[in-house]
Amino acid sequence: MKTDTLNLRKQFQLDGIIKLPQFIPKKELKIIQQTLLSDLKHLNIYSANKVLSKTLQGMSPFQQIVKLSQSVQKPKSLDFIFSMIYERVITKLSTFPINPTVESQLLLSLPHQGHWSMETLNWHVDISAQKFQGIQVFLLIDDVQPRGGATMVLCGSHHLTQRPSLHSLRNIISEQSQGEVFLLDQQRVTIQELYGSAGDIYLMDMRLLHSPSINTTKHLRMMATSRFFVKSY
Repeated sequence: MKTDTLNLRKQFQLDGIIKLPQFIPKKELKIIQQTLLSDLKHLNIYSANKVLSKTLQGMSPFQQIVKLSQSVQKPKSLDFIFSMIYERVITKLSTFPINPTVESQLLLSLPHQGHWSMETLNWHVDISAQKFQGIQVFLLIDDVQPRGGATMVLCGSHHLTQRPSLHSLRNIISEQSQGEVFLLDQQRVTIQELYGSAGDIYLMDMRLLHSPSINTTKHLRMMATSRFFVKSY
């Protein structure tokens, strides 16, 4: 196995997440960007950097994400991209056999959602098992700025033997800075915001604590995600 693959696997096992910059060429994402913007305009939700839907404006930032993923049609080419990521990365990264089935969804955040805060983030895991269950991929369809609505991740939290309550976790994290190493139940962890450039991908151990965040910028956040689970026998 190549040295770079071994290093990526080591980093993934340690932190629970890795970033592969510019993994998808930007030109391959232009049509997806245009399709999503056209669909949002057709649905009278968002156009020309303006939120048009009063109903969505009345929802919380996290409710907006769910509603948008349900309302906007997912471009078919996204599943093709995630399948390619599976073939080129996931099969090499995981030490367990992973099911190739694509389970993808859009992650869209409207602009100007309010003031930035980590005190109200909804830290959670999508699975409760302590054993490795699979890899979640995050794809940046367009550039995402810091505090631009990207998912927040608590790197290293997959090593925790006992997860703290949401209330205590919010209190602890509100006192920390991004990228700063701190101890949580004697485990070294860091906070990472999954922002970057169009075409960047993040691969996350699904046991990591993570949370949606608030988009304080004037730009629509366009990301997509897919989960790949360990094969069951």
